[in-house]
Amino acid sequence: QTGMVVLQWLFSSRRTMRQGRRNAGSPYPYSILPCADGYIRLIAMQKVEWTRFVNILGNPEWTKDPRFQNRLVMNEKYHEELDALIQPWLSSHTKNELDQIFYEGGLPFSPVKDFADVLNDSHLRARGFFVRAEQPGMEPFDVPGTPYHLKQEPQGAWRPAPTLGEHNDE
Repeated sequence: QTGMVVLQWLFSSRRTMRQGRRNAGSPYPYSILPCADGYIRLIAMQKVEWTRFVNILGNPEWTKDPRFQNRLVMNEKYHEELDALIQPWLSSHTKNELDQIFYEGGLPFSPVKDFADVLNDSHLRARGFFVRAEQPGMEPFDVPGTPYHLKQEPQGAWRPAPTLGEHNDE
């Protein structure tokens, strides 16, 4: 959750600190919350995103509570209570299910992927992002390849890491 930190530094030399799974000073939700099989990133900067999310939740009665009308105040004072209200719904879905629900609902929420999720990501696999590497003395393994593909240029050949002293003469 550090996307804005880079811009804040570039344009105002402002340094910020990690704030855990939530970002203070932003509208609710701006956090990472657990789901059935991991974590999901919920960031609704625009009111339309919050409205879409509430609709996906089925417009629960608690959304009409006067305390939950100003999203900046919600994030500052009531984030723990709101997280607890949303948690049962999130916990009933997997990361993949939520990703599909949010995609169809027009929300920029996304799963927090661990190494296995990234390695098995169907989009990255279809793009040929990973390259099979062979290192002497090790079983073959996958490594990230180039993040772009150019029609005129072949994919770069992967070379194993040099062994101790292998290139000393060169």
